[in-house]
Amino acid sequence: MVNDASFRVGAWRVEPALDQISRDGEVVRLEPRTMRLLVRLAETPGQVVSSRELLDTVWAGVVVGSASVYQAISQLRKLLGDTDPEPTFIATVPRKGYRLIAPVERVASVAAEPQAPSVQPISDLKDRRPTYLRWAIAVLLVVMLGSGAMLVFRDSRPPQSVGISTPAAALDNRAIVVAPFAPATQDSATQALAPIVTDLLRTRLSALQNLVVIASGSVVNAMQSEQNLDAVARRVHARYLLRGEVSRAPDQVRMNVTLLDVESGSRMWSRTFEQPVEQLAAVNEAVVEQTAKSLQIAFGKARSTAMDVPTDLSTYELYLRGQQLMSTFRAADADQAAVIFSRVTTLDPSFARGYFAYGQALLLAADLGARRMTEQLTQQAGQAFDRAIELNPALGPVWAQRARLTPDPIRAEEMYRRAVQLAPSYDENYIRYSDFLFSQGRRGEALELIDRARRIDPLSATLCWRKAQLVLATRSDVPAMEQLLHEALEIQPDFPTALRDLANAEYIWHGDFADAIRLMERAKTVDADSHWADALIAELYLEVGDLAAASALMREARPPTKLGAKDTWLSIPIYQRDRERAAEMARSVVREWLPPASASSLLNDELRVHAVHQELVGWYWPTANALRDEAIQTRNFAPALDLIERMTLQFSGSSLMRNRGLVLTYAHVLILAGETRRGRDILTSLLEHLDAEQIGRPPHMFAWERAAAFAMLGENERALTELAASQKMGRYAGWWYTAELDPIYSEIRTDPRFQALAAQARAHRDQQRALLDKMRSSGEVPKRS
Repeated sequence: MVNDASFRVGAWRVEPALDQISRDGEVVRLEPRTMRLLVRLAETPGQVVSSRELLDTVWAGVVVGSASVYQAISQLRKLLGDTDPEPTFIATVPRKGYRLIAPVERVASVAAEPQAPSVQPISDLKDRRPTYLRWAIAVLLVVMLGSGAMLVFRDSRPPQSVGISTPAAALDNRAIVVAPFAPATQDSATQALAPIVTDLLRTRLSALQNLVVIASGSVVNAMQSEQNLDAVARRVHARYLLRGEVSRAPDQVRMNVTLLDVESGSRMWSRTFEQPVEQLAAVNEAVVEQTAKSLQIAFGKARSTAMDVPTDLSTYELYLRGQQLMSTFRAADADQAAVIFSRVTTLDPSFARGYFAYGQALLLAADLGARRMTEQLTQQAGQAFDRAIELNPALGPVWAQRARLTPDPIRAEEMYRRAVQLAPSYDENYIRYSDFLFSQGRRGEALELIDRARRIDPLSATLCWRKAQLVLATRSDVPAMEQLLHEALEIQPDFPTALRDLANAEYIWHGDFADAIRLMERAKTVDADSHWADALIAELYLEVGDLAAASALMREARPPTKLGAKDTWLSIPIYQRDRERAAEMARSVVREWLPPASASSLLNDELRVHAVHQELVGWYWPTANALRDEAIQTRNFAPALDLIERMTLQFSGSSLMRNRGLVLTYAHVLILAGETRRGRDILTSLLEHLDAEQIGRPPHMFAWERAAAFAMLGENERALTELAASQKMGRYAGWWYTAELDPIYSEIRTDPRFQALAAQARAHRDQQRALLDKMRSSGEVPKRS
């Protein structure tokens, strides 16, 4: 450990006790936090230190993000003279962290060293600061009249070149990066203010028309791999870059701001803004107005600017902490974010975005399974959104969230359009509007909106995943879907939903059960509170014939809050041929699905938000199968038909494609119950829908569904042909049920061709089990028993 002992890094002598470094008679003082950063890197020279670890050690107790690490590393590099394209002191390891690559050695104590002849303050090292952190600060006149609400500015200098290189790729002429503002000093007040200023500017600029404000997530992701802000802007295809530094005296805030044209390499303007802290909103508005003027974009004064800033800035710090938690897309983090935002609304009841974020976190926690999606929860979320709208009707994002809970589709679409109009650079608006359009059958428009969102947030793992789902649902392009999922994991290696859907692709479209288990076990490690992971892994263990592993997982798993997960657990008693237990579990699930007084707002929201997922994986419904199978055994079809019919109306509605496995089971029960005409009509209509949906997709994409429909219609030859085509595509999912248990195939189960397909499925199962055993031996997959 280096601690306070003096040491050398390359040619530099480092003296932590004095917060200074020296070389060849030159002495440079470091801020204490900058010295702690250097010391931490020197403790493990050559080894990668993650941003998370640096935040936990160097910024302990301060609520900041990865951007603060990036800025501190950039400053330290320049102070060390690390200006070459190939670093000689600190190297960036993309998406992992940083490592000190210069040699480190201990030296004698500082007492043995001669006193340095002079000390040059950091503020005077103008030539030693990096280009992307050197603010073009000039003498600006700040005239405060009366209460100080009016600001007068004068240009510090005309536009000039700042040495930005020629672009390697086309830049978006309407896109701007708001770089995380750097704290000018290391005091805690300034450190806390910097991310607040950045968030305020991004939020306000996002309300301007004809401007694409790159989302903070993409900016931070680009900063993980790029050496300077110029490269960051190019990485996200933005032509303009707004950067600056901020400082806070006890009662004053000072911002040095620069707008750059990355394409031409010119500085468009550079100004200093200064005001009392309570006038932070006015400073923010002045920066936005100057930016809009330079970009020749219409600017309208915000109607509720003051409401964007809580009375106490510590409340804003708490708000940003909640935003960070929501961005992980993990169940436990979303749940904790809801707790934080609830506290934010208590601390400042006039902060509109606090209420908006509270409602948003509640719905996200329910979507991810951390909370039950109950009527009470949706009422809480709706009340939070309504309060946010009451406080600030111009807050665009809240309208999109409120639309989620609006059952009238016409009214809901009006709200989505208003959200996009008020906040055209807020990508979540497009995501929610896309969900809605897909649920209304407008798939092309839904995909178009996701592409618009990706223009705003080009390095978003979530949007890669969203587009992957839509690409599969709209045109069954499995390779494109998988490529997008891999892109998502390249951006965020531990993104749980991308891991889940990649596992589903291996499972459903390739029959690679072992690799699907590997991916899902990884997803479970990443997000231990996920309601989906345990149930899906158990389902996969059944596919390879490992009932012991599936049962062990079920015993260890926490009770699922998401009904879809409870539904999947039914596969275990079905596999065990325990029809009575499976049916009882199914009735328990259905009672929760179909309460006596369901809230239409809740049900509509569930259908809209999950419409894509339901269409992708809705081919298998163990709940309906369990009820039907028991009815066949007891010959009492009326209770099963009643429940399955209500489920079908609830979860498929007018769309036969959504949850089509449920539709198939419903048609079968109708036929078994003597309502043959109705059952056959549904099957015929479903086949017509499948034929229409097949256009523009790879051959035999719906072979599994077609096989089941033909078998129930008595067209056994066609059923066998479709089963063979399905298996040839690699669809072995569910064959443990198809081969021996599914009553749909009872009439052709003894056919030699069906027996051959079943034998092939068993051979495939055994092959995958052998692969799984190898993965267990190598430690890639945990052993469960």
